[in-house]
Amino acid sequence: MEKTIKHSLTLTIGLVVILIETAAFFAVGYFYTQRFSAELDAAAWTKVQLPGILMNRQLLRYESVADANMMTELTGGEFVDGMVVGADGNVYYARDPLVVGRNVRDLDDIDARLFTVDNPQLEPLAAQPDGNHYRVSVTPIRAFENAKPFFYAYVKVKTNAVEAKKRDIAKTFVAGSLLCVVFSSLVLIVFTRRYVIRPLARLAGSADRLAEGELDTAIPLHRDDEIGTLARSFDAMRHAIREKITQLEGANRRLTELDGMKSAFLSSVSHELRTPLTSILGYAKLIAKNFEKHFLPAAADDAKLAAQAGRIRQNLKIIQLEGERLGRMINDVLDLHKIESGHMVWHFGAHAPAELAAAAATVAAALFNVPPHPRLVLAVAPDLPLVRADPDRIHQVLINLLANASKFAPWGTVTLRASTPQPGWVLFEVSDTGVGIPAGDIPKLFSRFQQLGNRDTLTEKPQGTGLGLAICKEIVEHHGGRIRAESTPSQGSLFAFTLPAAPAKESQTPQPPTNP
Repeated sequence: MEKTIKHSLTLTIGLVVILIETAAFFAVGYFYTQRFSAELDAAAWTKVQLPGILMNRQLLRYESVADANMMTELTGGEFVDGMVVGADGNVYYARDPLVVGRNVRDLDDIDARLFTVDNPQLEPLAAQPDGNHYRVSVTPIRAFENAKPFFYAYVKVKTNAVEAKKRDIAKTFVAGSLLCVVFSSLVLIVFTRRYVIRPLARLAGSADRLAEGELDTAIPLHRDDEIGTLARSFDAMRHAIREKITQLEGANRRLTELDGMKSAFLSSVSHELRTPLTSILGYAKLIAKNFEKHFLPAAADDAKLAAQAGRIRQNLKIIQLEGERLGRMINDVLDLHKIESGHMVWHFGAHAPAELAAAAATVAAALFNVPPHPRLVLAVAPDLPLVRADPDRIHQVLINLLANASKFAPWGTVTLRASTPQPGWVLFEVSDTGVGIPAGDIPKLFSRFQQLGNRDTLTEKPQGTGLGLAICKEIVEHHGGRIRAESTPSQGSLFAFTLPAAPAKESQTPQPPTNP
């Protein structure tokens, strides 16, 4: 993490600094280069005009245009050509004596229009084919101000030295700008690495150690800038996390103690309840047996005693049924607690779905022999793969689902199916054609101590414990599968759950399907 911060932030800052400084130095350099170039051009043009100005003021003789040394000294450049041309266009004085007496219109390398304007201006000439730069000055010479010129002083100077000086100035600015950019960038990058990147890297390392649980890691807090504020925030977070972890550890210890107390309580209560419950059921059966043997024959001839015997027999049956219901509730509570606490002993193995379904249907057949005799149908697809399951627990799930279906479809049909919805999974379905379940009750089906009709088994007296489907859900999910319920009122219900097929290797257990 430290390398990532250092590399990315340093690179970003360095690029931004270089771009900004390059743009700034380029703008400044361009401005001053243009300014110095303009000053050099102005000075060069003034010197090129100087011979004509002196002649106009009668301070320089006209025939001086033929003196190359004097003209070079006056113009400050390499004198190339010079003439004094009359208003009629004839050349009266010239460096080249061959052109004296000729008309400028007959000269190929001279533009005669320069000598017809009233107030000619300097005309810089771009680089010529020979690679040289020139400047030409045509200065009108008048007898007095505002008079018509009677002569024109023509001066042509090679200005290669001026152009070279301009190039030298530009190169100097470019080189200086590059040096400034490099030096200032290095200074800023070094400063940033020392006072920004490294402190941030240390904070990142502290954050990593905090993430790994090292809450006693010291965080440097000696700075008073934004990084110092960030460091103090990290330190405050570290103290808050340590305090919260301390609180959570204390709460976890208390919860562990409470869970142990709950386990001990359930074990004790189950033992204390089962012992007298066994005695009650045993004595109830013994009383019923003796009652059948000794009291019923005596009450056979007495109608009053026969009626009393019927009530006694019914009361004894209620004692047995309620005792058995209490035993089932105790077993359900203990089973759910064992599954949640991880104390349940599981016996996984590879089993045939057809055998699991047939065993459950055999045991549940007694439920379907009670009037009005609902019909049980077993439909298992052929060639199903073996499932990885604890047969006793899956048997418990199937029996629970079949028992529920028989209650809500007393005159209908209950179907137990097994099929393969997708490779690696086996789907078990228990459907009925009973009264169905309201849509609002389906989300609560797998909750604890809940039964249909918003009945709370903790406060009302239901037919069951309200834990059967909750236990089924825990068992199926412990196998790696999922369970769901669908229903349409007045048309019936469907309960389905998936189990993983037994893999060739335990590590190849497939992921549970999204919709079992």
